[in-house]
Amino acid sequence: YLYRIEHQVTERTLLCFSFGAICFLIGYFVFGYFFKQKIPINKKERNKNNEILLLYKIIIFLGIIVNCIEFYKNGISGPFGNNFLRNVRWNSLYSGRKNFLGTYSTVFLHVTTCILLQYGKTEKRWKQKFFVLLLLFSTIFSMARSTMLQYIISIVYICYFSKEKRGIQKKYFNIKQLLSGNIKIICLFLVVFFAFSAVALVTNKLGGGSILDKEFYLYKYLGYPIVAFDINVMAFPRISKGYYSLGPIGKVLGIFGVYHVSEFSSLGVAGPTQFNVYSYLAAPYKDFGIIGIIVISLFLGFISGMFYWFSIRKKGEWTVFYSVYIYGILMAFYSYQFAMTYYFYIAAILILYRCVKIKKNRIVLLQSIK
Repeated sequence: YLYRIEHQVTERTLLCFSFGAICFLIGYFVFGYFFKQKIPINKKERNKNNEILLLYKIIIFLGIIVNCIEFYKNGISGPFGNNFLRNVRWNSLYSGRKNFLGTYSTVFLHVTTCILLQYGKTEKRWKQKFFVLLLLFSTIFSMARSTMLQYIISIVYICYFSKEKRGIQKKYFNIKQLLSGNIKIICLFLVVFFAFSAVALVTNKLGGGSILDKEFYLYKYLGYPIVAFDINVMAFPRISKGYYSLGPIGKVLGIFGVYHVSEFSSLGVAGPTQFNVYSYLAAPYKDFGIIGIIVISLFLGFISGMFYWFSIRKKGEWTVFYSVYIYGILMAFYSYQFAMTYYFYIAAILILYRCVKIKKNRIVLLQSIK
């Protein structure tokens, strides 16, 4: 609405966005209607794998030390002089300096925090709060708003949504609990908004001069992707034949020459001074055109429905995984986040936590996945 005067979006683009939303919802409801009852409800809490959690905590605290050192180095060296935090952001994006332990320890921190929250009343509150604060604190190492949002989404889902269902439909609603939960979510939203704005201000990405300006970053990200898609992406259907939709698998295939990335990587991309966010539709559209949007949106809706109902009915590691995966759904307006390598890391760490048990005699036992 804010940008329709400067650019009139074509009917073809509007159809793409309409088909994408409708097909995603169809896929989601198809799984919920036909398949969710086949997932057995897990009513018994699993025992925590304390030995593996201890290993994760060691990795986390070693990583925190490394990240603090790198944070200081990045802040004092960069093209922005005394702007410490903006130097940190620039180095995280462009310097190419990546510390293996520091980078991947935050993935262990994310998983460990979600596991501790998932156990609710059986876990000590101070430990839960400590790891939540540590997780949020870790976002300063990259000054990335997307990372902050990803962590907050996980925390909110586990604390305020998944715990109220547990796979069994309630027969009544507690109005007091409902209002209390909504107030907490509203307060959290305001805190997140101000935190986001503070980071945007420090990194010079606030956009407009005030919240009333149509160039303000929040309006731009929520409202302009459809315009950017129409201007930059619409003219380039079927140029990548599945490369973008496959995520990390597509990149690996590109390395082996299955895809000639140089032939299409510069097509449908905004210029250096243009807005470069096109929503998740850019990937399936560049791969397969409108047919790709329809088919891939159906598939993504179906998979998202599957993960959701497994998280509600099976709980445990499924809830932790979905709390991370839901980020891709909520960021659909921004870009294609459904096939991030990050999800594979999360899954691997959860499989290790679920399947490997270290006993006192140091024998490692493999447990079955159910």
